[in-house]
Amino acid sequence: MGLLIAELEYEKEKRTIDVNVSGFSVMINVAYRYFCKKGRGHIVGISSVASIRGGQDAPAYNASKACFS
Repeated sequence: MGLLIAELEYEKEKRTIDVNVSGFSVMINVAYRYFCKKGRGHIVGISSVASIRGGQDAPAYNASKACFS
């Protein structure tokens, strides 16, 4: 049986989203500005298989990885 919505620990899930979505967004912004100043560069994002397969045990992790996939 899967995880029930009532069993989610909101603060833990929110921290996961903050790190994986907000943290990634901030770092991409920093890299983009750096490469714009240099006039060249590459940005590569590495995600997780969880972004396409997901699962019941870590919904915030799965969703946050899917955000950039």
